[in-house]
Amino acid sequence: MRKAAVVAFGVLGMAEVSASYSYLTPPNIGDGWDTAHYSEVGLDIEILSQLMDRIFSGSYPNIHSVVVIKDGRLAFEEYFPGLDYYSGRNIDFNRYTLHELHSVTKSFNSALVGIAIEQQLISGVDAFVANLYPRSGYADIFIDPLKKQMRLRDMLTMTSGIQWDEQTYPYTDPRNDHVKMNSSSDQIRYVLSRPMTIEPGKQFLYNSGISIAIGGIVGDASSMKADDFAREFLFKPLGITNYDWYRYPNGVVQTGGGLRLRPRGMAKFGYLFMNGGRWKGEQVVPENWVLESTDIQVPKVGPEIDYGYQWVSRNVNVNDRIEKVVFATGRGGQYIFLVPSLDLVAVFTAWNEQNGNRSLPRWLLRDYIVPASVPTSPLVESGSVYSPEHWRDLIHSSGVLYDEALLNGTSASVVAIEGTVTRLKYEDLNGDIVCIEFSGDGVLSVELEQVPHLLRTPPSRYNETSSFTKGNARLILEGATENTYLSVCALGPENGDDPTLFLDGEIYDGQADLKSIQISGSGLGGLYCGNACFSGSEGLVGIDASSVPIRGRVAVGEIAAYGDGEPSLLLGASSELDWDSGAVLVASSSLEQPNGRPVAVSGFNSILSIASRDSNGEVLSAERIVASFADGQNE
Repeated sequence: MRKAAVVAFGVLGMAEVSASYSYLTPPNIGDGWDTAHYSEVGLDIEILSQLMDRIFSGSYPNIHSVVVIKDGRLAFEEYFPGLDYYSGRNIDFNRYTLHELHSVTKSFNSALVGIAIEQQLISGVDAFVANLYPRSGYADIFIDPLKKQMRLRDMLTMTSGIQWDEQTYPYTDPRNDHVKMNSSSDQIRYVLSRPMTIEPGKQFLYNSGISIAIGGIVGDASSMKADDFAREFLFKPLGITNYDWYRYPNGVVQTGGGLRLRPRGMAKFGYLFMNGGRWKGEQVVPENWVLESTDIQVPKVGPEIDYGYQWVSRNVNVNDRIEKVVFATGRGGQYIFLVPSLDLVAVFTAWNEQNGNRSLPRWLLRDYIVPASVPTSPLVESGSVYSPEHWRDLIHSSGVLYDEALLNGTSASVVAIEGTVTRLKYEDLNGDIVCIEFSGDGVLSVELEQVPHLLRTPPSRYNETSSFTKGNARLILEGATENTYLSVCALGPENGDDPTLFLDGEIYDGQADLKSIQISGSGLGGLYCGNACFSGSEGLVGIDASSVPIRGRVAVGEIAAYGDGEPSLLLGASSELDWDSGAVLVASSSLEQPNGRPVAVSGFNSILSIASRDSNGEVLSAERIVASFADGQNE
C-alpha cells in the first residue's frame, strides 16, 4: 500500500482490494498498444477496485467503459453493459464496440486543422474565413462586414459572433438550432447564414454548427471530405481502421459530433496529444498545434472551465493538490482526459444524458483515476517549498538514504531533512536523466529554460516508464551553510543503481547538461559538478557562489558560454578548499570558451585539471587549461 506523501490524496480511505472485482492485465490484441500490469506503471489497484465495485453496483450508472493509459502503456480497461445511443438497445459493451463520441469529435476535427496547416493547405488560424471556402460557393454569405472579419481562430475558439442557441432547448426540440441545422439542405450554409450578434473574437458561444463548418474548411482546402482526410493523415498513422463517421445525406461530414470509435482508439488520440503529436515515433499532429490547441485561448467560458481550439481544460483539486486536466468532452458522458503532470490519459464512454449525470466521469477522474495514478516518486512544482519528510525513501547500494522526486513543470523548490539526501530529477536537452542531490541547510530551487514542451514524457534513451520534464536547468541555492552539500550528475551505467534502467547498445551522453548554479548563504560544505556541462548563450553560465565561503571540495566539468553568455567560476573570498591548497578541480575540460570570453573567477588560488570518469564509465583524460581568466567579484 502506498504510504502518505506530498502527493498522496487520501480521499477514499484505503480498503482492502475488493473481493468482487478481479483485475486482469489488458490483452495485447495487435492494435499498437503496449499493455502493462497496473503494478508496472504504479497504479493503485485498491482505489480502482473501489471504482469498479461502485460501477457494477449501479452507484455510478450507465458507464460503458473505463480505459487508463499510464506512462504510455495501456494498464487498465473495463467495459460494462448499458444503453447504446446508436441502436437504442441495451448491449454488452466491449473493446471492439464502436461508441458514439458526440462532441469529442470536435477535438479530432481540430487536429485535422493542425495537420492541414502543417501541409500548407491552410495558411494559419488568422486566415479570414471568407477565403477558406473556394469550392463551396459561400461567397455571398460574407457580404456582411462583420462576417468578413471572422478568422479561423474565431471558429476554433467558438467566438465567431454568429447567433446560435443549442442549449436552451433539448436536442429533440425543433427550436434548437442544432436540430434546425440537421434538417436543412446545407448544414454549413445554415450555420454561416445566421446573423451576427457581436464582433468576432469577443464572446464565447457554444456552437456545434461552427465545428461542422470547420470540417468544411478542411474539405475545401484538401479537396477531400474531412473524414477521408482523417482516414489518410490521422487514423492510418494511428493504426485505427474500425470507425464510422456520419455524413448528412448531402455529403457534409458531421465534424461536430458524428464520429464513432472504439475506446482504445479514443485513448490513442489522447495519448497522441499527450506525447506531443507523436505515435510510435511518427509526428502525426504538429507539436506546436498540440500545444496551441490545448492551451487556454478563451478563459472562463464556464465555471472553472477554459477553452482552446475545440479542447477544454480545467484545474482539478484533489486533497489540496491542483492538477491541470485537458479534455475532449461529448454529450452523455464521453471523455478523453489528459493529465500531463501524471502522464495519464483516461477514457470514459457512457450515456447519462437524461439523468443529470453527464459530468459524472469528471468526478470519477478526480476521486479515483487521479488518486490511483500518483507516481512512485512524487512530483514537485512551483508555488510551494516542498519538504521530503513523507516522500518515498530510496536506499542506494552505497547505503545512502535518498528522498526522490520528479520535477513537474518548469520550476520547483525543495528543502532537505536531516540524515537524507534530497534528489530531484529532470531530463536534459541531450536526453540524459539528470540527478540533483542536495543535503543540509537551505532551499534549493530548480528553474528549467528552453523547455521544448510542457508535457512530461518518458525519456527515450532509458528503460524508464516515469515521465520527465525536459529543459536546461538553473539551480539557485539560498541559505546554505557549511553543512550544505550539492552535486549534479547524469544518470548512466557507471553510477546508476538499477542496471535494468539502461538500454542495450545505447551510448549515453555521460554528462549532466545545465546552465548555471547560484549559491548564497553563510557557507557551503562542498560542490560536486565534475560530471556536469554548463552551457548557455546569455547571462550567467557556470557557478556564482561569490559571497559564500566553501569549506570542502569544488569540482566542475565543462563551462561553455555561447553568444552573450558570461562564463563564471566565482567562489567566496574566504573559501578554504580541502584539495591542493585551494585548487578547484576541473574534470577533463580546457575551459576554453566558444564565445571567446574570459572566464570570470574569484575565491580560489589555482585550478587543477584532472582525469575523470563519465556516467558511462568511460575514462576521460585531463586536458590542458587554455582558457583566459578575468578577475571576478570579491577577488
